[in-house]
This record gives sequence, structure tokens and C-alpha cells, in this order.
Amino acid sequence: MKNIVLIAAVLSLLSACKKDLETVNITDSDFVKTGELQVVNDDELILNGEIISGHASEYGFVYNKNGTGPFVNLDQKIRVITPGGAKTYTSRLDATYPGVTYAIRAYGKIDGQVYYGKTVRYTTLPRGSWKRMKNFPGPQRKFPVSFAVNGKGYVCCGRGTNGNLNDVWEFDPATDTWTQIGDYPGSPMNSGFSFVIGNKAYVGGGSYDTPPYSNYGGYRSFYEFDPATKSWTKLSDLPLGDNAYALYGAVGFSIDGAGYVAGGATGGSAKFIGILKFDAAAKTWEHVAILPTNYRNEVYYCYYGSAFVLGDLVYLDLGFTEWNFSTQPNLCYTWNYKTKVWQPINDVPGPQTACRVATTNSGAGYMGMGLRSGELYQFKPSATTTGWKEVTYNPNYYSNQGSVCFTIGNKTYFGLGEPVSSNRESNHLYEFTHTR
Repeated sequence: MKNIVLIAAVLSLLSACKKDLETVNITDSDFVKTGELQVVNDDELILNGEIISGHASEYGFVYNKNGTGPFVNLDQKIRVITPGGAKTYTSRLDATYPGVTYAIRAYGKIDGQVYYGKTVRYTTLPRGSWKRMKNFPGPQRKFPVSFAVNGKGYVCCGRGTNGNLNDVWEFDPATDTWTQIGDYPGSPMNSGFSFVIGNKAYVGGGSYDTPPYSNYGGYRSFYEFDPATKSWTKLSDLPLGDNAYALYGAVGFSIDGAGYVAGGATGGSAKFIGILKFDAAAKTWEHVAILPTNYRNEVYYCYYGSAFVLGDLVYLDLGFTEWNFSTQPNLCYTWNYKTKVWQPINDVPGPQTACRVATTNSGAGYMGMGLRSGELYQFKPSATTTGWKEVTYNPNYYSNQGSVCFTIGNKTYFGLGEPVSSNRESNHLYEFTHTR
């Protein structure tokens, strides 16, 4: 009797093992076949399955990311609903995340038993490549001003270890070298804005906060920089009104031959809620819009936000939307500079933060990094879902506040700023090359 029980137990164990082996078998079963994957625009996988024999009451796909599976009863299960009990079926899987290996196979439930096809794998492509450049040789700083013009990058001002700075540095990407080219003619400052029109750059505003950084104020001065002569020309101050003497933490951008400045603070808890337009030919400013409003028709603040431009639209990350830095909901809006219309879009992904950097590179917008985030996200207007796609993560980058960002050709340079972690260096620079 004991022998019979033992044999039954062994047979039961073998049966269980056989079932487990069938679930992880890499070949097609006699009943279900996994077809070849199709890749659409490097962002979406089209999955193909086939019921070879029998009538399936349920069918679809199971998948795993960066694992050895897929196995049964995963959360990552796609059930395909097709009327008529079709023999072939398809589904789609998001492949926007870069550097992910998907293991996928078709399944079908036939006469109460689940059968699986072979496992097929696909590794998503990166959206770009990273390269470590030589360290910035100047003093450490956060909240500097940065821009690129005529194939060179520039960094100026910022809050240094012992106070504000007004030095100016030029970066040559061909030789990976920095050259100090003089000083910004305005007062030492941080948190200023910049934009580029043609072959000239424009810099203005900024804060004069001094250690222990409890006394905030700033400037409304504005300058034009000519990279050919390395010279600065003072232009008319920002038209902020009689009671506003400064503008810092604002966002600068240019579009269709004009420069714009959005948001920022004018001193203490007072915020600027408008958008100013600069006419480079006439050297004049005008107020052209106010910032977007919420459902109660209250105007949002935009403080230490960021922006990039695609076509007629400016994509504006609002940054801090409360004067006391307490709220960073990752709100993002588009602004049509022709119609002056605001439209909300999906929030910037990642941790709630501010002080992000943003740029336009090869027909796509990029936004990320920031106070509590090391991630970078890409936005393309043709996206059919949220529009935001994660860029291949740079494992050597980390959360910084007050970083620099400038784009030359299809390469964007990120770095500097104050690391959130005290044991990190702050003068690093990385080159990001756009690939898709």
C-alpha cells in the first residue's frame, strides 16, 4: 500500500513538473503559435498570435520586462477580445521605454487548458547616447544662465559658494574646452533668463540674494551679447511697472525672431504673471499675454519653470506654482504665440519637482532633471498617447538644482548646478546625442 501511495505521489510530482515545463517551453505548442513581432516607429510593438487547433474561449499574450519569463498569471497580461473566435489575433504593446527587453508569447485557453506559444524577445532602442565631457573649469555654481549661439555654448553668472558670480565662459564642442571670456556687465546674479535671436544672445533679470540667502531681490536690467566680438550692450530695462524692481526665476525663450520672458518673481512673495515680448529690431518690449488659469480662473504662477518650442507652440513647465515653493505638480501647458491660446497637456512625468531644464533637439522637445529628478523626457507632437517618452537614463547623472542646458546641432549639453547629494561633484558636463 505504501508503494502504491509513493508511486502516486511521484506521478503527481512528475505531472506538476511537466505542467511547469510546458509553461516555460520556448517552442510553440501544438495548439498556439506566437508570430513575429512588428515594430511601429520604434515606439510600439504589434503582437501576433494564432490558435492552431481547437476553439479558444480566451486568448491573448503574456509578457515580462527584463526577466527570464514570461510565466503564467502575470499582471502583464493582454487579453484580446475578437468576436467570432478568430484563429489569428493581434494586440499592441507600448515600447516607448528605452533599453527594456520584452519577453512575449501568445496563449490560448482551449477546453479549459491554457497553452502557450514560443517566447519572442525585443529590446527597445535608446533615444540617444550619453558622453561624459571634461569638467567645467570655473567656480562651482547653481542657477547660472546658459545658452548656445553660433556653434558655441555659454555659461555665465550663478550663485557660487561665496556669493553671486558674473564671469562668462565659452564652450567649444569641437575641442571639448572652456575659455573664460570676460564678465557679464551687470551686477553678479543668479536665476536670470536668456534667449537667442539670430546670432545674438540676450540675458537679463536675476537675483542678488546673499548668504544666508534669506534676503531676496534682484534686477530688471537687460543686455545683448555679440559672440563675434565677445561684447555686451545694455538695452532698455524690463517693463515691470513702478513697484517691481526685479525679475528672477523667469523662463526665457525665442520664437519666430522674437524673444519672450514668462513668469518669475519680482521680489519676496510677489510674482510676475505675464509674458513679455522683445522686438530685436526695434529693441522694444511689450506685454502680450498672462499665464494660464485654473478651473477657478485664477492665474497660475510660473516660478523656476522651463520651456521648449516646437512649431508655433511653446511648451511651458510651470515649475513652482506657489510662492512658498510648497507645490510642484508638474503642470505643463502649450501656448500658441500667434493666437495667445493656452492648452493643458499631460503633466511632465517623474517626481514632482521644479528647476528643470528644457531644450528642442532634432524636432523633439526635452524636459527633465531638476531639483529631485535625474530623468529626462522627450516630447513629440505626433505621439498618440501622453506624448512624453523617457530617454535612456544616464546612470552617472543625478538630481541637480540650477543646472545648465544648451543645444548645438543634434547634441545637448547638461551639467553643473548644485547636487542634491553632498558627496557628488557639481562641475560635470554630459553630451546627449539625439537618435530617435
